[in-house]
Amino acid sequence: MLKAKILIAILLLVSVRITLAQQTVPLYSGSIPNSKDVTDEETTEKHNGVGIISKISHPTITYFAPKGKPTGQSIIIFPGGSYWVNAIDHEGLDVGKRFSEWGVAAFVVKYRIPDNRTMIDPAIGPLQDAQQAMLFVRSNATKYGLSPNKIGIMGFSAGGHLASTLGTHYQKPLIDNPGNISLRPDFMLLIYPVISSDTTISHRGSFEKLLGPQPSATQFLLYSNEKQVTHDTPPTFLLHATDDDVVPVENVLVFYDALKRNKVPAELHIYPTGGHGFGMHNPHTDDQWPERAKNWMAKLDAVVNPLLPAGADPFSFYRNGYYYYTNSTGNNITVWKTRTIGGLATAEKKVVFTPPAKGPYSKELWAPEIHHLRGKWYVYFAADSGNNKDHRMFVLENDSEDPMQGEWKMKGKLKTPDDKWAIDGSVFEYQNKLYFLWSGWEGNVNGQQNIYIAAMKDPWTITGKRTRISAPELAWEKHGDLNNPDDVPHVNVNEGPEILIHDDQLFLIYSASGCWTNYYALGMLTAKKGGNLLSASTWVKSPEPVFKMSERNKVYA
Repeated sequence: MLKAKILIAILLLVSVRITLAQQTVPLYSGSIPNSKDVTDEETTEKHNGVGIISKISHPTITYFAPKGKPTGQSIIIFPGGSYWVNAIDHEGLDVGKRFSEWGVAAFVVKYRIPDNRTMIDPAIGPLQDAQQAMLFVRSNATKYGLSPNKIGIMGFSAGGHLASTLGTHYQKPLIDNPGNISLRPDFMLLIYPVISSDTTISHRGSFEKLLGPQPSATQFLLYSNEKQVTHDTPPTFLLHATDDDVVPVENVLVFYDALKRNKVPAELHIYPTGGHGFGMHNPHTDDQWPERAKNWMAKLDAVVNPLLPAGADPFSFYRNGYYYYTNSTGNNITVWKTRTIGGLATAEKKVVFTPPAKGPYSKELWAPEIHHLRGKWYVYFAADSGNNKDHRMFVLENDSEDPMQGEWKMKGKLKTPDDKWAIDGSVFEYQNKLYFLWSGWEGNVNGQQNIYIAAMKDPWTITGKRTRISAPELAWEKHGDLNNPDDVPHVNVNEGPEILIHDDQLFLIYSASGCWTNYYALGMLTAKKGGNLLSASTWVKSPEPVFKMSERNKVYA
């Protein structure tokens, strides 16, 4: 009896693990958009040994949990089938299982088949399902332990057309997306894909099934995805066989050419033989393309140092799929826009502010930060007139959706209470209230920098008094000897305050000791839950730095 109970327990445990490892749920939690109220006639069968599903009107998504050490990446997979069926096994479930074994979370989509009997507008049905799949994965990234900016897509044959449509049409939502969550994939893998509607190279059957026998010229052009590529199209891995007599190899060639013209990172692999529909295993070669794809995906995460040749006081703000980055240049405010931090060296950049020759913000522009607050963009920076004692905080504003566009306007000096020396300003919003942090002097003479906080009534106006929440009082905060005869001999430093919020808990990370010393370190304050953020007693300082120099490893600040 005991052995039987143990066996049952083991079987239950295995069952639970299998359930967690592979879960299939409806793609839509409520009603299916663009659908007619008809009987579900879905059928599953084997055709030449290949598992296919036809007459799909109720889409699903199947999750394969990553095994071993998760990479943080996830992949959404769209099987092929000429928009007539889903080749669900060798271009779907088998692929999801393989990538999950490599630590990649995989999601296989059983998407709807375009059909006038089941859809109001058959042409948009598959794309709606693809967009919903992206929304589902990105919305549930925390639940599944995924990185929301490492979500890629993969498509085979007509599924490759669907994937490339999602990758080039993501700015035109066809589904409800009240949270305005980005539908842009972070990367694409297109395997012997249908791409072009050009009649000399197109797969006629896929386009006829999707668009009908007589699509308009506008519709025909819209779904020819090589013509929809822009510089924002995701990085792409392409694979095809020269002897493909179903979907001509020219489909990947025209897409690759469009990617190159728009300076989108891309990798192209072409087998001399292989035909069409070989899934993960091309029988004409020992080469394993999934290994190549895995390596390519790993390179997407690679960071090559240095990111930039110089960059004091770096700051980045993530919004809608982009990092907006800035640092101290000394003589202007420059903003970089990049999909990945590793891509900073080649990222788009723009000087958004050049100071006047004279005046209170004409010299020594330090520590700029870019934030999106209440529908507008703001840059906060410190500057002076040429005399360090005059350093104060200033604000720029831009009401464009994209901070690289529109006009940046000077809002003026951010008037801190008592109008004392101020640098390293940062803003944060908590429970619908704005707060400003900065490093400043207590009086008008250098010698000690403290961390202050004050409330804001809007992104450019401080209201009420300032509160000192941290002063350099511990030994590791007091390394600051100066060798400048024109300045004080020693400065104790707390500066560079930044807020981190996790599970409604606030942490303040700051720099301690002089940045010109080997002892520059990072300290941390923790806010008591429910406490008044404008009260010094709410903030508790950690007795040891959270990051410091290492004599043993010869690493110094």
